Amino acid sequence: MQDDDKKNGIREISFSELAGDMITYKPKVTRNREQIRDDDPYFRVIDAGHDLLMKKKRGKELVDSLPKSLQGMILELEAIMKEITLSAMEDEFDYRTQMDRYYFHMIRINSLGTLMAFKMNRFVKDRTAVEKYLGELGKDRFPEFLRELRLFAGIGEELAMSSGLFMDHLENDYTLEPDVMQKRILENERIMTLMK
Repeated sequence: MQDDDKKNGIREISFSELAGDMITYKPKVTRNREQIRDDDPYFRVIDAGHDLLMKKKRGKELVDSLPKSLQGMILELEAIMKEITLSAMEDEFDYRTQMDRYYFHMIRINSLGTLMAFKMNRFVKDRTAVEKYLGELGKDRFPEFLRELRLFAGIGEELAMSSGLFMDHLENDYTLEPDVMQKRILENERIMTLMK
């Protein structure tokens, strides 16, 4: 009989052999996750980043007319915010999974937001410069564009403030490497020199 089964390609197996993997399976141990509050500065950064993305999308004509330095800052912030939002979704909005990575992103967001707000506010105060860059666009819509530029500056200020609060939170509540925090100090010093 066994010879017949072998010829037909049939082999008898026991239930324990069949279910062996299921019996020895152990689910992956996952750590308990702390609850992240909605008012966490992390979410404020993501919200302000979303505002920036929407403002840039709706005001493409205006952004394309800005000085190259301001366009560059907006584009870099846009790229960082897209990356950090994607990371947030992958990490299920738990920044503790990659604290150093998020901290480095926040350093860059903080410096770009600060510098963008500063330069945008200074640019808005110089009507001649604004008219020069806006060209034909600015003749009839100057007040509207000024309002939009101020909104961009406000988003930069919110990004700078929220990212600063987020980094303070990480420094106070978690252990970060000294060289990581040193990068924040050096970047702040660099930005202060650019704002003189």
